[in-house]
Amino acid sequence: MRLFLLILFFSLSSNVFSADWPIQMHSIENFNKTSYNSLSTYFSNLKTNYAFIEKEKEIIFFTEINRSRSNQFKIIQKSFKSQNDIFYNDFFSFYLNNFLIETITIKRSGVNSFLKLKNFLNFSFLQSNYNYLSLKFSKFNININYLKTKENSKVTFKPYGDSPLEIQLIESYLETKQISQLYYQCDGCDGDKVTAVMNLDRDHYGEMSYYLSNNQTQVNPVSFYTQASGYLSGVRSVLDSMPNRFCSNLGFPLVE
Repeated sequence: MRLFLLILFFSLSSNVFSADWPIQMHSIENFNKTSYNSLSTYFSNLKTNYAFIEKEKEIIFFTEINRSRSNQFKIIQKSFKSQNDIFYNDFFSFYLNNFLIETITIKRSGVNSFLKLKNFLNFSFLQSNYNYLSLKFSKFNININYLKTKENSKVTFKPYGDSPLEIQLIESYLETKQISQLYYQCDGCDGDKVTAVMNLDRDHYGEMSYYLSNNQTQVNPVSFYTQASGYLSGVRSVLDSMPNRFCSNLGFPLVE
C-alpha cells in the first residue's frame, strides 16, 4: 500500500511540471509545429521539382536540364562557435548562379552540436532542446528569438523588418499553475495582454481561466481565442508568405 501511494504521489508531482496545454492553445510548441510549414514544404518541393546533389553541408539544385554552373541554386552551410563557446552559429547562404541572394542565420546556446542541414530544411530544429535560439532572415530583416529558463519560455517576434513592433509570447511554469501571456509592444504603445492560466492544483487540475486587457478582466474562451488569433495571425501570415517572397523578390526557384 505504501509503495502504491509513493508511486501515485510522484506521478502527480511529475505532472505538475509537464502539463499539456489544450490542443487549440497557441502554445510555443504548437506554434513551432504549425507556423513554419510553408517554409519546410517549399524546401521539400525543391527536391521533387529539381535534380539535386546533397552533401553534408551543401545542396545544389539544377534548375535546368543542362547542369551548368549558370543553372544552379545552392544552399551552403557554414558553422562556428563564439569565442566564449556559448553560442553555436549556423549560417545558411543561398546562391543563384553563384550570386549570394539570402542568408538565414540561426544562433543557439544550451546545445552541444551544430545543426544538420536536413534539420534546417524541415525546421525540426525548433523542436530540439536549447536555452536560446535566434532565427534571422537577413534580406527581410525578420527576427524571431526564443529564450528558455526553468521558470519560463519566451518567444519574441519582430516580423515586419525595421518596424519597432514586437509580439511576445511567454509561458511561465509555477507549482500550482501554468501561465501563457501574449501581447505586443512598440515605440510608445503596449497592446492588451491575452492571458491563459491552467490550474495545476490536484483538486482542479487542468481547469482553464482566461483574461484580456492590461486590467486582466476574466473572459470566456471564445473572446480569448479570438484576440489571441488576431495577434498571431500577422506573424503566421508573414511566415506563410516567405516562400513567395523568396521567389518573387530574390529569385528563388519556383515550385509546384
